[in-house]
Parts: sequence; C-alpha cells; structure tokens
Amino acid sequence: MLCVPAALGLIIVGRWLLLAFGWRYYHYGFSSLVILALAAGPIAATYWFLTVLRLAGKLRAIVFVNGTYAVATCAFVWLGSAHGLTGVATAWSVGALIAACVAGVATPRERYARHRRPVGGAVATHSTYATPGDTTSRSHRKHKGATQKT
Repeated sequence: MLCVPAALGLIIVGRWLLLAFGWRYYHYGFSSLVILALAAGPIAATYWFLTVLRLAGKLRAIVFVNGTYAVATCAFVWLGSAHGLTGVATAWSVGALIAACVAGVATPRERYARHRRPVGGAVATHSTYATPGDTTSRSHRKHKGATQKT
C-alpha cells in the first residue's frame, strides 16, 4: 500500500509544515495530523472494498457501508468534539475503521475457480468451451452446425 510511506512521510515532514503557519498552529494541529495520517490505511481499505462491491454490482452493500460510515463518523465526532480537534480526528479515524470492517464483511469472497459452471450447474472441463482456433470442442461444433444451415 502506498498510503503507509505517504503517512509516515507526512508525520515526519508535518511538524515543519505546520510550523510554517506558526507555533500555535503546530501545537494544536500536529497530534490531529498524526491521527489523520494513520487513518489513511482504513480509509484506503474502505474505498478499495467499495470498488470491489461496485464491480460485483452490490448496490445495497455499497449503500449500507456508506451509511454505516456516515452514521459512525457523525456519532463519534459528536462524542469526541468535547475533546477538541484531536477528539474529532480520532472520531473520524474510528468511523473509517468501522466502515472498513463493515465493507470487508460485505465484500463477496468468491474466487473464480479454474472450472467454470455453465447454466445447467454441472462442472465443465476446458474442452467444453471453444477457444480461438479450436475446432474439436463441443461448443464449436454446436455453433458451427447452427451457422451452416442453408
């Protein structure tokens, strides 16, 4: 994951970046910056899982994950706002972690097997399906016979 080196770089360089805006900006913002940089992992995982769900056509799961993300983040921000900027950053990170867990559970675990299952449900061997240049498979013979009717 590219977010790990980027988060570490932001933590290392962030002190001087925040000091460019003044000592008070650094004093109050550095801990929040560190917390949000560490939240990059769960946020990236959430969006990766959402992409897998989108490719699988699981719209209800996408809506559920995003709804969980929104509700958890809002609830934890409401609870953490009494602790200032650090509490809000921590709440955002916890909301992202919860969303990543929910998205991970909602993501289908199907792995594409070597043998494909046709509509009938029986396991098919590789010779069942025609490949380019293959004139001996059953499916090629079936299609060839259907197209040569005169």
